[in-house]
Amino acid sequence: MEAKGCAAKDMGVELDWLNFFYGIHNKGTYSMKDIRDVYRQACGGANCSGQYAYWSTLQAAADSLYGASSAKAQEWKWWGDWEGVNW
Repeated sequence: MEAKGCAAKDMGVELDWLNFFYGIHNKGTYSMKDIRDVYRQACGGANCSGQYAYWSTLQAAADSLYGASSAKAQEWKWWGDWEGVNW
């Protein structure tokens, strides 16, 4: 299968991110709390007020929370690849 989303490196657009969150939550195993926990981890344990959470920090946060080789962290990476938010 070929990934969808924006094909330019570091150019995931809003629709790519929307599809990522929809997929990981509605088709995947992530709850809204899980997604929030990844964001908080990426922002140093707090809400991301006034700062960006880039894909690399989000992936590192999922790896840190769940273990890099865990199914949950791998799912986060897979959806990022599939929807193109990590390109």
